[in-house]
Formats: sequence, structure tokens, C-alpha cells
Amino acid sequence: KVAADKQLFLSADRAGFVSSATTKGYAIALDMPTAANIAEREALVRSFDADCRENNLRPVYYRVGTADAASLKAMGKKVLPIGQEAVLDLATFNLAGKDQKTLRNSLSRAEREGLVLVTYPPPVSEGVIQKLKSVSAEWLSTGKQEAGFSQGVFNEALLRKDTILTVENAGGRVLAFTNIIPDGVPGEATYDLLRTVSDAPGYVTDFLMVKLFAHFKAEGYTHVNLGLVPMSGITEAKDLRERALKFAYERIARFSHYKGLRSFKEKFGPAWND
Repeated sequence: KVAADKQLFLSADRAGFVSSATTKGYAIALDMPTAANIAEREALVRSFDADCRENNLRPVYYRVGTADAASLKAMGKKVLPIGQEAVLDLATFNLAGKDQKTLRNSLSRAEREGLVLVTYPPPVSEGVIQKLKSVSAEWLSTGKQEAGFSQGVFNEALLRKDTILTVENAGGRVLAFTNIIPDGVPGEATYDLLRTVSDAPGYVTDFLMVKLFAHFKAEGYTHVNLGLVPMSGITEAKDLRERALKFAYERIARFSHYKGLRSFKEKFGPAWND
């Protein structure tokens, strides 16, 4: 919320703020306002809305959960589902059973190939950062882009302060990496970037994720937030807007990779939240 691509709207007492960016006549706020309690958050919604009106902007609150969506709806706003967020329960996650055969095969293949998980605590050395940069460059070369706003971007200064987990082969080449970032939910952990070299087989990412879950469990966490899958989870569209999103997710080619993202996260057996 305080990254350089955001504008901060402060409450009158400077005890809370809205993090947003403007585009095409809209002020897009990232999630709900940050404040000490619900009442202060709702007060910030009202004052931010008033500021938007003065500046001829229409406010949008992006990626809010179900409870906050209900609160905004009660304040007269329209609500549109944009996807679902996956949260994994570490207490129930395991590799037993036929449903997890693919994951077991991935781990066996990775171990046969001599792949290992390496953990780099902060501060991360310049040499490791350059290896990660090379992986990220390969990942971007496949047509992917840095999204920003609600998604992490490759930032050397920030990565040096994170715990980094890599998958490396016997020669020390980094095939994949992720970085652990803070999560404000008690007992919940999360990660930011998840990038692989261009020729990395699928079992490399499976290996990294399973090892990441084990790392979090050893640290005492109970859940892992796997992030949003855009446009997914609309089973029965209630109106034209929802039908349009459902149609795009299911039928339009440019959004087809969201199905793959859903399948990737689904294999770990998470709960899905609107």
C-alpha cells in the first residue's frame, strides 16, 4: 500500500489512509482504508469519496473481502465479484491419497534430478540478488509483464530485506525462487514473486511450493494465502456484469491463463474466498 506507485490520502487526524492510483477518471483504492477500527475505516471511505467528487474522480475499492464488500454495499456502493482468493490450511495439507499423486511425482522427480531448496535469510547478498535477477529476466522474456499496483515487482532493494527460497540444481543454478513478505492476518503467511527460468519443468514449481509450506509450518504458521485468481469462482451469474465476467473467464482466449492459475492453486486443496 505504501509503494511508490500509490498516492496516499490521509485522514484528518493522520491516523489512517487510503492507498490509491488514478486512471481514466477513476481513483482505484487498493483494498479498504487502513485504520484502527471499522468505524474509522468507514469514515475514511466517506472523506475519500468526498475528495474524489471534488476532483471529478469516481472511487473504486479493489480486492476487498466479502465482509468489507457488505459494508461498502450498505454505504450505497455497487459490488462486483472479480475472482477468488485461495487460503491453504497447513494443518490439513498433506501428500497422501490419490488426489496428491501429481505432487508426489513432482517431488520424487525433483529429488531424482538432485534439486534442493536453499533458504537465504536477509540481508540477501548481491551475488544471490543477481542470480534472482537472471531468473526474473528469463521469466519476463516469455511474454509476462510486471503488473504492479496489487502485485509485486522485481525490486532489488526490497528483495534484499526478504527471506528468499530458491530451487537449485547440483551446479548451483537457480531454477525458481520466491520471496516471503509480511501478512497482516494472524497465523497466516504469504509470498510475493514466484518466478522460474524459461525452461523449468512444472515439477520445479510444485517442489518449491511444497517446501515453502513446510517452511511456514515449521515457523508456526497455520495458513498460507496463495493469492487471487481473477475472474474465477462465479458459478451462477446474478446479472449482466457477472455474466460478462464469467463468459470472459470461460471463453475468451486472452484470459485463458487464469484457468491455469486456478488449476495450479487448486491442486494444493485451499479454501476459496470471494
